Amino acid sequence: MDKNNPVLPEEIDELLSDGYIVVMENMWSRIPKGAHIRYMKKTHTTEDNVKKNNNTNTYSQNLSENFCRGGYVKNHVIVGEKSIIYLGTSLSGRRGDPGYVEFPVDLQTVSTIWKKYDYSAFIELHMIINILASKSVADDERDKRLTALEENLQFLENMCENLMVRCDKIEKKLIQNVKK
Repeated sequence: MDKNNPVLPEEIDELLSDGYIVVMENMWSRIPKGAHIRYMKKTHTTEDNVKKNNNTNTYSQNLSENFCRGGYVKNHVIVGEKSIIYLGTSLSGRRGDPGYVEFPVDLQTVSTIWKKYDYSAFIELHMIINILASKSVADDERDKRLTALEENLQFLENMCENLMVRCDKIEKKLIQNVKK
């Protein structure tokens, strides 16, 4: 997070619209080296933060305080109980190179990670999206059919109940006619 060059809230969507996808938290340790990520830091619900923001929301009122431009994944490390990911400011940079900075990010302080998808995986990504979309359509159709079947079943149950009532009435009439 660059305090000298904060991200404006209206810039966040623009920064993420260029091929970034949300990474589920259980997959964070599998983000490959060399991948570019951006992330949102958790806010701390300390007394000062609550007073400052007048709330205990996950994000502070000023998103630029939490949104981080991120960097290129250099390494994953576990120190004690902390999972740390090291990011660098360039893909091929090395410590000591002019303008290159490498920094650790404690994943326990992160709420969301976005990974820039590889353009070489464009076809695979869109195949997955299309499969999920068609699965969603199929699920919707299945749910409609299931609802229709439940309605038909309810109708048949009502018909059976009405037939039972009619049968009972007919049986009573027959018994009355036999007694006469």
